Amino acid sequence: MPVLKRSVRGSGSHLLYHVLEEPQLLAAVRELPAPALVRLIHHVGLEDAGELIALTSTQQLGQVFDAELWQAAEPGSDETFRPERFALFLRLLYEAGETFVVERLQVMPRELLTLAVHKLLLVIDIDALTVRFTSAGRFFDDGMDRVSRAIDDAQFEEWEEFRLIARDPNAFEDVWNALLALDRENHELVRYIMERCCDMDGELIEESGLYAVLNEEDMLENDIASERSERRSAQGFVSPADARAFLELARHETIAEAPDSRDPISRAYFRELEPEQPVSRAERALPAGAATPDVGRLLAVLRTANVFDDERAAPSPSRLLTAAETKPRAAARARKKAPAKAAARTVTDLTTAARSSDETAEASTRRLTLMASSLLALREQDAALHAQRTEELGFLANVLVAGSRHDGRTYRPVESIECALAVCSIGLEREHARRIAGARKQAAPPTAAQGVALLEELSADRLFRVGVQTLRVQLGERARAAVAKLLSIKLADVPAALSGGSVSLVPQLGINVTDAAALSALAEPEPWLTGTLAAPDHIFLASQEDIQRALDFLAGQERITT
Repeated sequence: MPVLKRSVRGSGSHLLYHVLEEPQLLAAVRELPAPALVRLIHHVGLEDAGELIALTSTQQLGQVFDAELWQAAEPGSDETFRPERFALFLRLLYEAGETFVVERLQVMPRELLTLAVHKLLLVIDIDALTVRFTSAGRFFDDGMDRVSRAIDDAQFEEWEEFRLIARDPNAFEDVWNALLALDRENHELVRYIMERCCDMDGELIEESGLYAVLNEEDMLENDIASERSERRSAQGFVSPADARAFLELARHETIAEAPDSRDPISRAYFRELEPEQPVSRAERALPAGAATPDVGRLLAVLRTANVFDDERAAPSPSRLLTAAETKPRAAARARKKAPAKAAARTVTDLTTAARSSDETAEASTRRLTLMASSLLALREQDAALHAQRTEELGFLANVLVAGSRHDGRTYRPVESIECALAVCSIGLEREHARRIAGARKQAAPPTAAQGVALLEELSADRLFRVGVQTLRVQLGERARAAVAKLLSIKLADVPAALSGGSVSLVPQLGINVTDAAALSALAEPEPWLTGTLAAPDHIFLASQEDIQRALDFLAGQERITT
């Protein structure tokens, strides 16, 4: 008799206790790839993750900072520095003791630490500021009077000639105590931070142009954001600005005939990728008597607790452990932190997951998207080229996560890979039709073998661009026009109307719920199938057959509204 197994999402606190109680799991935290560590922190809850933060290596913490201290206001928008997140991390670091706080602050990029302090404290030299205003004849004007009253009323502390005033009263005590502790170990660093902040704040007060001009504060944040972007690009991340630029290019360009034409964004991305530096021996060394890290078991525990959105998105323990047992540099590369690399490793799992236990490989291949079945065939013929194409798919998945949205929210990692596979499949069909039967004639869908021949010549990012163009011309423009007509709005206003996801439009369209969901999903930048058009085994349009089914549905809606 079959036994039903219930999947239970363990609570964050239960998972944390489980990890902390077992020495081998505890030691393995320092071996986790940064994306997995960030997911674990999210699952536990940042406010409760102090013990995990205390276990991180310097390299891990730097990459966690890069991921957690910068956030976008909405999916696809640029990420900005969030000082309240830094203040929270500071409180978490204090849970491991003052010495740990000082050690971690000293290895932070100097300009990043300066930006964090500047966002949380107003640093002024009262005597110098008075001289500056007096010499300008402004000491007794209303502006200086307002500044003086604000300074006197605020929460503050004195450090040498500087007055440190709270911008965020909730964070002031933690920042002040951290600076005092850091001063005892590294006075030169604290002096640099105070002088830099004072220069910026003095200019802001004197000019009273907090919002009018691009001041030194903005330039500091822009410089740090640029440095962060360079670090993350080298690790495989795509910035929201680059992701949006790539997608806009794909949606509006005319694809050149040359098969090797790679766009500037993807060309720069693959040029900037670099091998990750190995973790230092000192950081890898275990204290005497410490337990041996069991990374594979820790990953298994995280899977059981549903830390990863999808089983296929989890890092592969076999890859980590095999490399770790050989050379440190190989281990470092195997723990590559880039989401693009992690996404690329899941493509094979995605393509094989569609096969059920009671069907043949040939039958399951027919159920896959064309891109997926072609990749499976390519893997058998040319492993190196297969790895290159899956890495390109990882880039595309990262672009979708960073620069687009799905149903009003950010793409989940596995969704982004599935979308990239689907759009590339349409690109493969389009290229096959152009070469075999001519661009304007109907051609039979290519076989996996024909798909392999195209993959030998065309990169995945080019196929994606072709697929995006095909969807836009054949379907997207028509779907958005239908939404605009139903809502009685301008075509240019449709993206804003769709920003809340398909469900937000259901009561407005004046048609039944399933039709409304299907229509709004087709009008999104990457059309997908739901509601009336829901498919049992896929949600993204992956073939000309899917496009035709969507067009037939749109024709029916147009007849209703005419």
